[in-house]
Amino acid sequence: MKTCIKCNISYGDDKKFCKKCGSPLVTEFNIEPKDLAKKTVFEDRLKADPLNIEILHEYAQFLFNNLLFQEAILISLKILAINDKDIIANELLFKSYIKTNRVKESIEIGEQLLTEKPEDIFLLENLANLLSELKNYDKALKYYDKVLTIQPANSSALHNKAKILLKNNCLEEAIVIFKRLKAEGQNDRLTIIYYGIDKALNSDYKTAKDILISVLSSKDVSLSDFDNNRGFLYLAYSLSISDADLSEINRWFSLIDFDVFKNNNHIFDEQTIVKTVIANIKNELGKIQSVNDNAKYRIDNLIYKYLDKTSFFFENKSNATIADIWYNIAIKQEEFNLYKEALSSCKKAIDIIPDENKYIDKYQEIKKLLDEQSNRNKRKIIILFVAILASILIVVFSIISYHKFKENKTWKLAKTTNSFSSFQDYLNTYPTGKYFEEALNMQEDALWNIILKINNAIAYDEYLSLFFNGKYKIEAQNALKKSKGYSLNFSTDHLKNGVKLVGISVGFGYTKVTIYIHNGGVLHEPGSNYAFEIIDKESNFIYHLKRASVNFNKLINPNSTVHLYFEKISFKVKNIDILEGNCSQGCWHMHDVYLIRNSVINNSVEFR
Repeated sequence: MKTCIKCNISYGDDKKFCKKCGSPLVTEFNIEPKDLAKKTVFEDRLKADPLNIEILHEYAQFLFNNLLFQEAILISLKILAINDKDIIANELLFKSYIKTNRVKESIEIGEQLLTEKPEDIFLLENLANLLSELKNYDKALKYYDKVLTIQPANSSALHNKAKILLKNNCLEEAIVIFKRLKAEGQNDRLTIIYYGIDKALNSDYKTAKDILISVLSSKDVSLSDFDNNRGFLYLAYSLSISDADLSEINRWFSLIDFDVFKNNNHIFDEQTIVKTVIANIKNELGKIQSVNDNAKYRIDNLIYKYLDKTSFFFENKSNATIADIWYNIAIKQEEFNLYKEALSSCKKAIDIIPDENKYIDKYQEIKKLLDEQSNRNKRKIIILFVAILASILIVVFSIISYHKFKENKTWKLAKTTNSFSSFQDYLNTYPTGKYFEEALNMQEDALWNIILKINNAIAYDEYLSLFFNGKYKIEAQNALKKSKGYSLNFSTDHLKNGVKLVGISVGFGYTKVTIYIHNGGVLHEPGSNYAFEIIDKESNFIYHLKRASVNFNKLINPNSTVHLYFEKISFKVKNIDILEGNCSQGCWHMHDVYLIRNSVINNSVEFR
């Protein structure tokens, strides 16, 4: 269990800082019963003699030994309140502050003690460690140097100094220390990584590879740790120089998080990156022999992996090398006729070194090839377009020719047959055909000849429904006037609400509906809310009542037959309602009356 002294809040042992105030947490320890008894004795003795320095010293040391650091601090401060020069109390206070993670207080007390003990190794080394925690690396380095002046073989101080040198980007000096520590038998992770890096920097690539793989293959490797990433870099470089398989090189190179290098990279790192990039791009480009080797994708992948991701690394001192890499990539792209990509790569080389003639000449050469390729492609597109257009025209012409052939054949058959239905077949098939108007005229003539042969009212009415403004309109109307019209068969004849439909006939300009009224009643005049009307159920068109065989608004005797005269209904009407206006109760309504006509022509005319 850990506790925040300021907030008096307890936390688990895995926590380091208070969530509320951010202060370091202090570990709470349970004291053994025997020691608890001793603690009680000390407290009793101090009650009797509270200012006894000797007892206070013993009690403070007892508390420290039993890990009761907070209480040890309080007793030490009490001693210093009595004698602020007490060395023993200051030393115990210094150690207690360290144990409770009170870094600033530890440094303040430690530096006071250092005036009394300027060559105390414990003080110097702990002060250096504390200052490192506060990132005061320069002052910490001075203390480590002082420790090493007194104790040159102090491995802890050497190791910590090397870590600060790495923070200060003094890679060479740090490597010297790590080599010494490795020679003295130290095998911690950091030492081994930089021992392997030293081998790589000194061209012993096989040894470097073996050392770095052994330490970096651990499953516990942190991919965001700077030293691990530096290890990945030098391992990838060693593999590149050793002609290792590209997949193995890429495996380690892909682990590098280049973002961790942005604010802390050494010239050696930049040089190693450049050498790795050169080696891998050169090797991979050499393996691409033709455009069928997926050349574009592989080159683009190389650029992304080895140049785009590492571009921030390269400073002026690497410009010539990086520009030459882009130039070589451009040459390879040109080899596979990837002129657009080659031009872009060459432009990047020129952007880095604008005055290099070979880059400028190559750029002009590739641009010329790209223009020629573009012109060839344009010509190909034009030729292809013309070929496609010609093919389309041929197909269209063939379709039109075939269509004309079929139309002429159908028209010839229609004229030969010379019937209403044969002309209707042509009109249905070719509604915008060449012979459309002629077909209409000949169809009307064919129908009229049939009408004259039949010579009855229903035939003339059917003609007028089809050709209302036809050539024979007047003759048909006159014939219909002279006739007495014609009767229609219908499907409803039952008595309902005292009224029964008896007959329906059609004459020139009228429709006569005959009804039988069983109980008598009143017939309402046309135009009133209860006047009879015929409704076409398909179109909702209303045919109004005009006159009747009895007087309107007068009582009709029971068992009377009444004739109602409406506007003439269309020949095509099939289903009607005969309604007594807006009547809602006891009405003379006749619903769903289906009209049956004997058409004089084929049913196909209905679809014209």
